Amino acid sequence: MHNMNILKKVVIFFIFVNAMASFSQHIIDVGDLPDENIKFDEALTIYKESRLEFIGLFSNNLLMTLLGERELLNNETLDIFSLSQLNNENLRLLRNMIFACYGYKFNSSDLNTYFSRFDWYKPTSNNVDSELTEIDKINIQRIQTFEKRNETLPDIKWDDNRIGVWQDFEREASGWGNRFVIHPTNQLEYYYSTMRELPIIFGMNGTYIIKGNVLIYSVTEIYYAINEIEIEFTGAFGYLFKRSENNTITLKNPMVFKFPISEITKKELRGKFPSEPDKFELETITIGGKGFYRLRDDANDKF
Repeated sequence: MHNMNILKKVVIFFIFVNAMASFSQHIIDVGDLPDENIKFDEALTIYKESRLEFIGLFSNNLLMTLLGERELLNNETLDIFSLSQLNNENLRLLRNMIFACYGYKFNSSDLNTYFSRFDWYKPTSNNVDSELTEIDKINIQRIQTFEKRNETLPDIKWDDNRIGVWQDFEREASGWGNRFVIHPTNQLEYYYSTMRELPIIFGMNGTYIIKGNVLIYSVTEIYYAINEIEIEFTGAFGYLFKRSENNTITLKNPMVFKFPISEITKKELRGKFPSEPDKFELETITIGGKGFYRLRDDANDKF
């Protein structure tokens, strides 16, 4: 019954988002699109992923996975925002679902009972380690990191080196990657990569506290775009909406995300480009089992 209630909520939200999308977008003549550049099957796949990203922030795509929809485990690393909303019981089920997909026979009766309700579960092996992909291994490690959240430990301390823009890879590219923006106060923003195609959501804003090894992020604003249906293929930047209007959703009650975090440390890097020294250091922190690097020490220098 509990699982059915979750499913009903997810379905109701899908209906709401579809209605909102229909209301906010303008219909155009498809004949205006440059057929020689736009491949509609590619654009549709990208847009579906963008919608899933937007919907998933509110309804958590991993709830569908826990109800037996295992496709999200097949070929992508798990989103840290979705993981941050799961408790340890659900994280354990999710971690073991990766093994269940390969037919692992569990010793724990509760896991056998849980996975036996799915038609796709065929327990045939006592060891499936050789079948795990690199993505599987990353996801298992990331889930285990979340399972180690502990708010009763001594609080991790971030000094003034925390202030600035922290990106999820070490260098700047043609645009920003996913990044946290830590302000001098307890304000915390998160922005999605500017290099995504056909984006809907692009950021969020809220406040944070640290308890033990857990960053508790309370989000009160969601930044998103109202897009017209007309799209274009831009070459290096892929498919983009021709016209978008930025908007903000203000939440009456905050959405709370809980990430395991590390201390701020330094990582030595070797220069790859003429503008870089042979060796240099960057401050780094781990949030949700994912590394972020401080590329700016000014929180306002985020775009």
